[in-house]
Amino acid sequence: MPRQPRVSRQEIALIKAMLGRGDFSKDRIQSYFSRPDRTVNYGRIHNIESGRIGRDIERASEEELEIFVRDFGKAPLRTPTEVDPLSAETLTDLLKVDPARPDRLLKDESDLYEAKETFHTRGAQFAKYAKTAAGLANAGGGYIVFGVKDETLEIVGLPDGRFASTDKADLTMRFDQLLAPAIRWDRTSFVVAGKVVGVIYVYTATRKPIISRMDTEGLRDGAIYYRYVGSTRDVRSAELNEILGSRDRRAGEDFSRLISRVSNIGVENIGLLDVDTGRVEGTHGTFLIDEDLLPKLRFVKEGEFSETTGAPTLRLIGEVEPIETPKPTTIVVRGHALSEHDIVRNFIQQRPTDDPKQYIRLQLHLQYKLLPLFFFAANAALKKDTLIKLIEEERDVSKYTANKISARVLGLQLPTESRKNYEEIITKLLAGEMPRVTPENAIKLAKAVRAMKYAEIASIDVFKLLKSLLVAYDESPDHGFYSQLRITASYVDDIQFRNEVMI
Repeated sequence: MPRQPRVSRQEIALIKAMLGRGDFSKDRIQSYFSRPDRTVNYGRIHNIESGRIGRDIERASEEELEIFVRDFGKAPLRTPTEVDPLSAETLTDLLKVDPARPDRLLKDESDLYEAKETFHTRGAQFAKYAKTAAGLANAGGGYIVFGVKDETLEIVGLPDGRFASTDKADLTMRFDQLLAPAIRWDRTSFVVAGKVVGVIYVYTATRKPIISRMDTEGLRDGAIYYRYVGSTRDVRSAELNEILGSRDRRAGEDFSRLISRVSNIGVENIGLLDVDTGRVEGTHGTFLIDEDLLPKLRFVKEGEFSETTGAPTLRLIGEVEPIETPKPTTIVVRGHALSEHDIVRNFIQQRPTDDPKQYIRLQLHLQYKLLPLFFFAANAALKKDTLIKLIEEERDVSKYTANKISARVLGLQLPTESRKNYEEIITKLLAGEMPRVTPENAIKLAKAVRAMKYAEIASIDVFKLLKSLLVAYDESPDHGFYSQLRITASYVDDIQFRNEVMI
């Protein structure tokens, strides 16, 4: 059978329209058309631009392009089976067996995937995986397949269950030690020719370039790698220029949005925070953030502020003190920098805090929502009466919020889910099976916990599941998923720690 075209005529028409507009970078075009089973790299886009591909195809109209861009993500040019890069159908197509040699893969290594015979979690071998992952993330994304010899494509399989059993959080931490910024990835096991292989899928990065952070065998500190057909190597000038140009254009767009916001808010109402010095300057004066808070505040640089319109992400809790100086008064803010996400994250990671009461007080100043409460009360050695007193004595608090949190302390029932919708997941959890978390099943897994009985939750490693869900959220932030994770964390908090406070 003739090989199907890798880019449809409709897609070529749209790519031509984007190129003709002049305000679509190749990096941006790539993000619209690359998918798990196919990479539309710079070379292919250049060939469409030069006429080597699709010479006879007319560019799409401006209206067609506008409709495509507007609806992208709602109804993209993809079939449902192409949404999940680790679905059985996608992997069956990628890992086809050669009919003439049934112990080997049919498709050669490409810019989409690389084969590895064995799987290691440390040392030089893992550094090589990190190099490949960086190259895929800087390009259009793709696969690392373990249990296949890279030279002959012979399917040897993995000898044990280490690939599936290794904690994803541990592997993420090792990737983070070697690469920056963090890459987004997922994994699964798959049977090919009767043998189990391991598959890691690396998503194309939204913040490029991904850079090596250290010198070790297989990696160079500061190096930028890129996945080309059949190999991962240092990025070439053409691809690097495109990556950097796209980053600069994105920075310009961000700056334009900032100026627009300043215009809407009013220059007289704006203060600028220097997260290196802690100095905040505005038209009405200047104040300083205490230097002890600066490490906490510097996450602003990493782009971790919420993008949700109007949602406060950070609250400074503490006192304002004047600096003793003969010059005009400068104010120093001292205290603790906390956010709603700190409450959820510290609970899931069971991380001790220096001042757990502040995590309770913060909840009183947020728009009311379910958040972990009893874990922090137990860490502060609070009992029911002293917890209620803390809530009642906090100043400048919405009466509605205080009443809702007090009602929870006094026994307000948290929302649960219907068990019949999650019976299969619950059965696996009770059997000791920890499901693989994907963007598609994360919300369902979070809800499944709330369909379990208290005794059932106590019998499983619920925090391992919560940590896996948190890793999935960090890799693919989604407001709807976060809300479900927050509610489930609160449900587990109620089960695990309420009794310590109520005794």
